Amino acid sequence: MHVLFIDLDGFKAVNDQFGHQVGDELLKVVAERLKSSVSRRDFVSRLSGDEFLIALYGNAPVDKIASRLLRKLSDEIVINNYKPRVSASIGVRYWAAKDASSLAQVIEQADKAMYDAKANGKNRYSLAENLAALMEEV
Repeated sequence: MHVLFIDLDGFKAVNDQFGHQVGDELLKVVAERLKSSVSRRDFVSRLSGDEFLIALYGNAPVDKIASRLLRKLSDEIVINNYKPRVSASIGVRYWAAKDASSLAQVIEQADKAMYDAKANGKNRYSLAENLAALMEEV
């Protein structure tokens, strides 16, 4: 499976500019867009604040899915006549069946990859460093 750690870019500015009610509604829109971008068997969860976690089961084309998520989250959103703008930074960690890493370790590595995406300009995804090596083992 692939684990995607997603953090919204610009969410604090939405709360500051439009208020927490708009921010709360924005999180609901984001959650729906995430759910509609993946298969029904995949797992989508809000971790806290503006952070989300997605588990993509099977041999999903993670590059295409991550790109679709970025596009959908960048699309215009209208809430109470306001147009809050956000994008996302996504960290991706492949977790092979033979990989003995704990869930906490996998999430931590996906989180670090997300910070790499933020450091390289935001509104993008980044693969955890060990992704290529782990995929060779499969």
